[in-house]
Amino acid sequence: MKYIRHFDTHAEHEEKRSELESLGIYLSYCEDNKDTVLWRKYKEQLPNPYKDNPYVNQYLTIESNEANTEIFFTVYNSKSNSYFTKLEYSLDAENWDEMQFPEDGGSATQFSVMLTERDSKLYLRGTAREDELKYTGYQIPRSLNIKMNSGSCDIYGNIMSLVYGDDFEDKTLFKTDDFKGFYYLFSRSEDLIDALNLLLPAMKLTDNCYNNMFSFCSKLKWTPELPATEIAAGCYMYMF
Repeated sequence: MKYIRHFDTHAEHEEKRSELESLGIYLSYCEDNKDTVLWRKYKEQLPNPYKDNPYVNQYLTIESNEANTEIFFTVYNSKSNSYFTKLEYSLDAENWDEMQFPEDGGSATQFSVMLTERDSKLYLRGTAREDELKYTGYQIPRSLNIKMNSGSCDIYGNIMSLVYGDDFEDKTLFKTDDFKGFYYLFSRSEDLIDALNLLLPAMKLTDNCYNNMFSFCSKLKWTPELPATEIAAGCYMYMF
């Protein structure tokens, strides 16, 4: 059994934290530190605005509107400096292929998947890292880009399947306070048409989390709802 122990001061918390956590019996926090990864990782998820929405239990899905639609993927960073530790795709939501991360210091991994028939579907899931990934400097590094530039496509489903794998339906928080895994996610998808039923359940956003997510999607007609109740710096910057 784990216990949550409250400390009145940050100094007292820091003094005892390592000792208690090494025993595996305490998850500790203090009043000054409630919103850190240590606290947010284990506290209850916030109420889900999509509780009764039929897409809440649907993997993030790309559907073709015509035959021979090609989806292009770029995985920019190795696992050591990506916001994800695992990324997978499937044509049937049962058999999954893992996307390859580039080697440390190596060039980005690029590949494509062909949807040969109209109404074909491509499902996506992943696992976001649970430790903080801090970058310095002006430029925010990208982790993943998905382009639809060869055939009309729609996207729908719960985007948290890229963060929590199969266990995404009730998730309303990112895993860390610095998550930016959706930065430029669909940027320059010139044949993306409809994202109305794409669910973005995160209720507490992080800096730049949706920055440029749909930038230069010139044919996008329908956009997703933005239900978050707590926003952060740059979270919607150039999103559309």
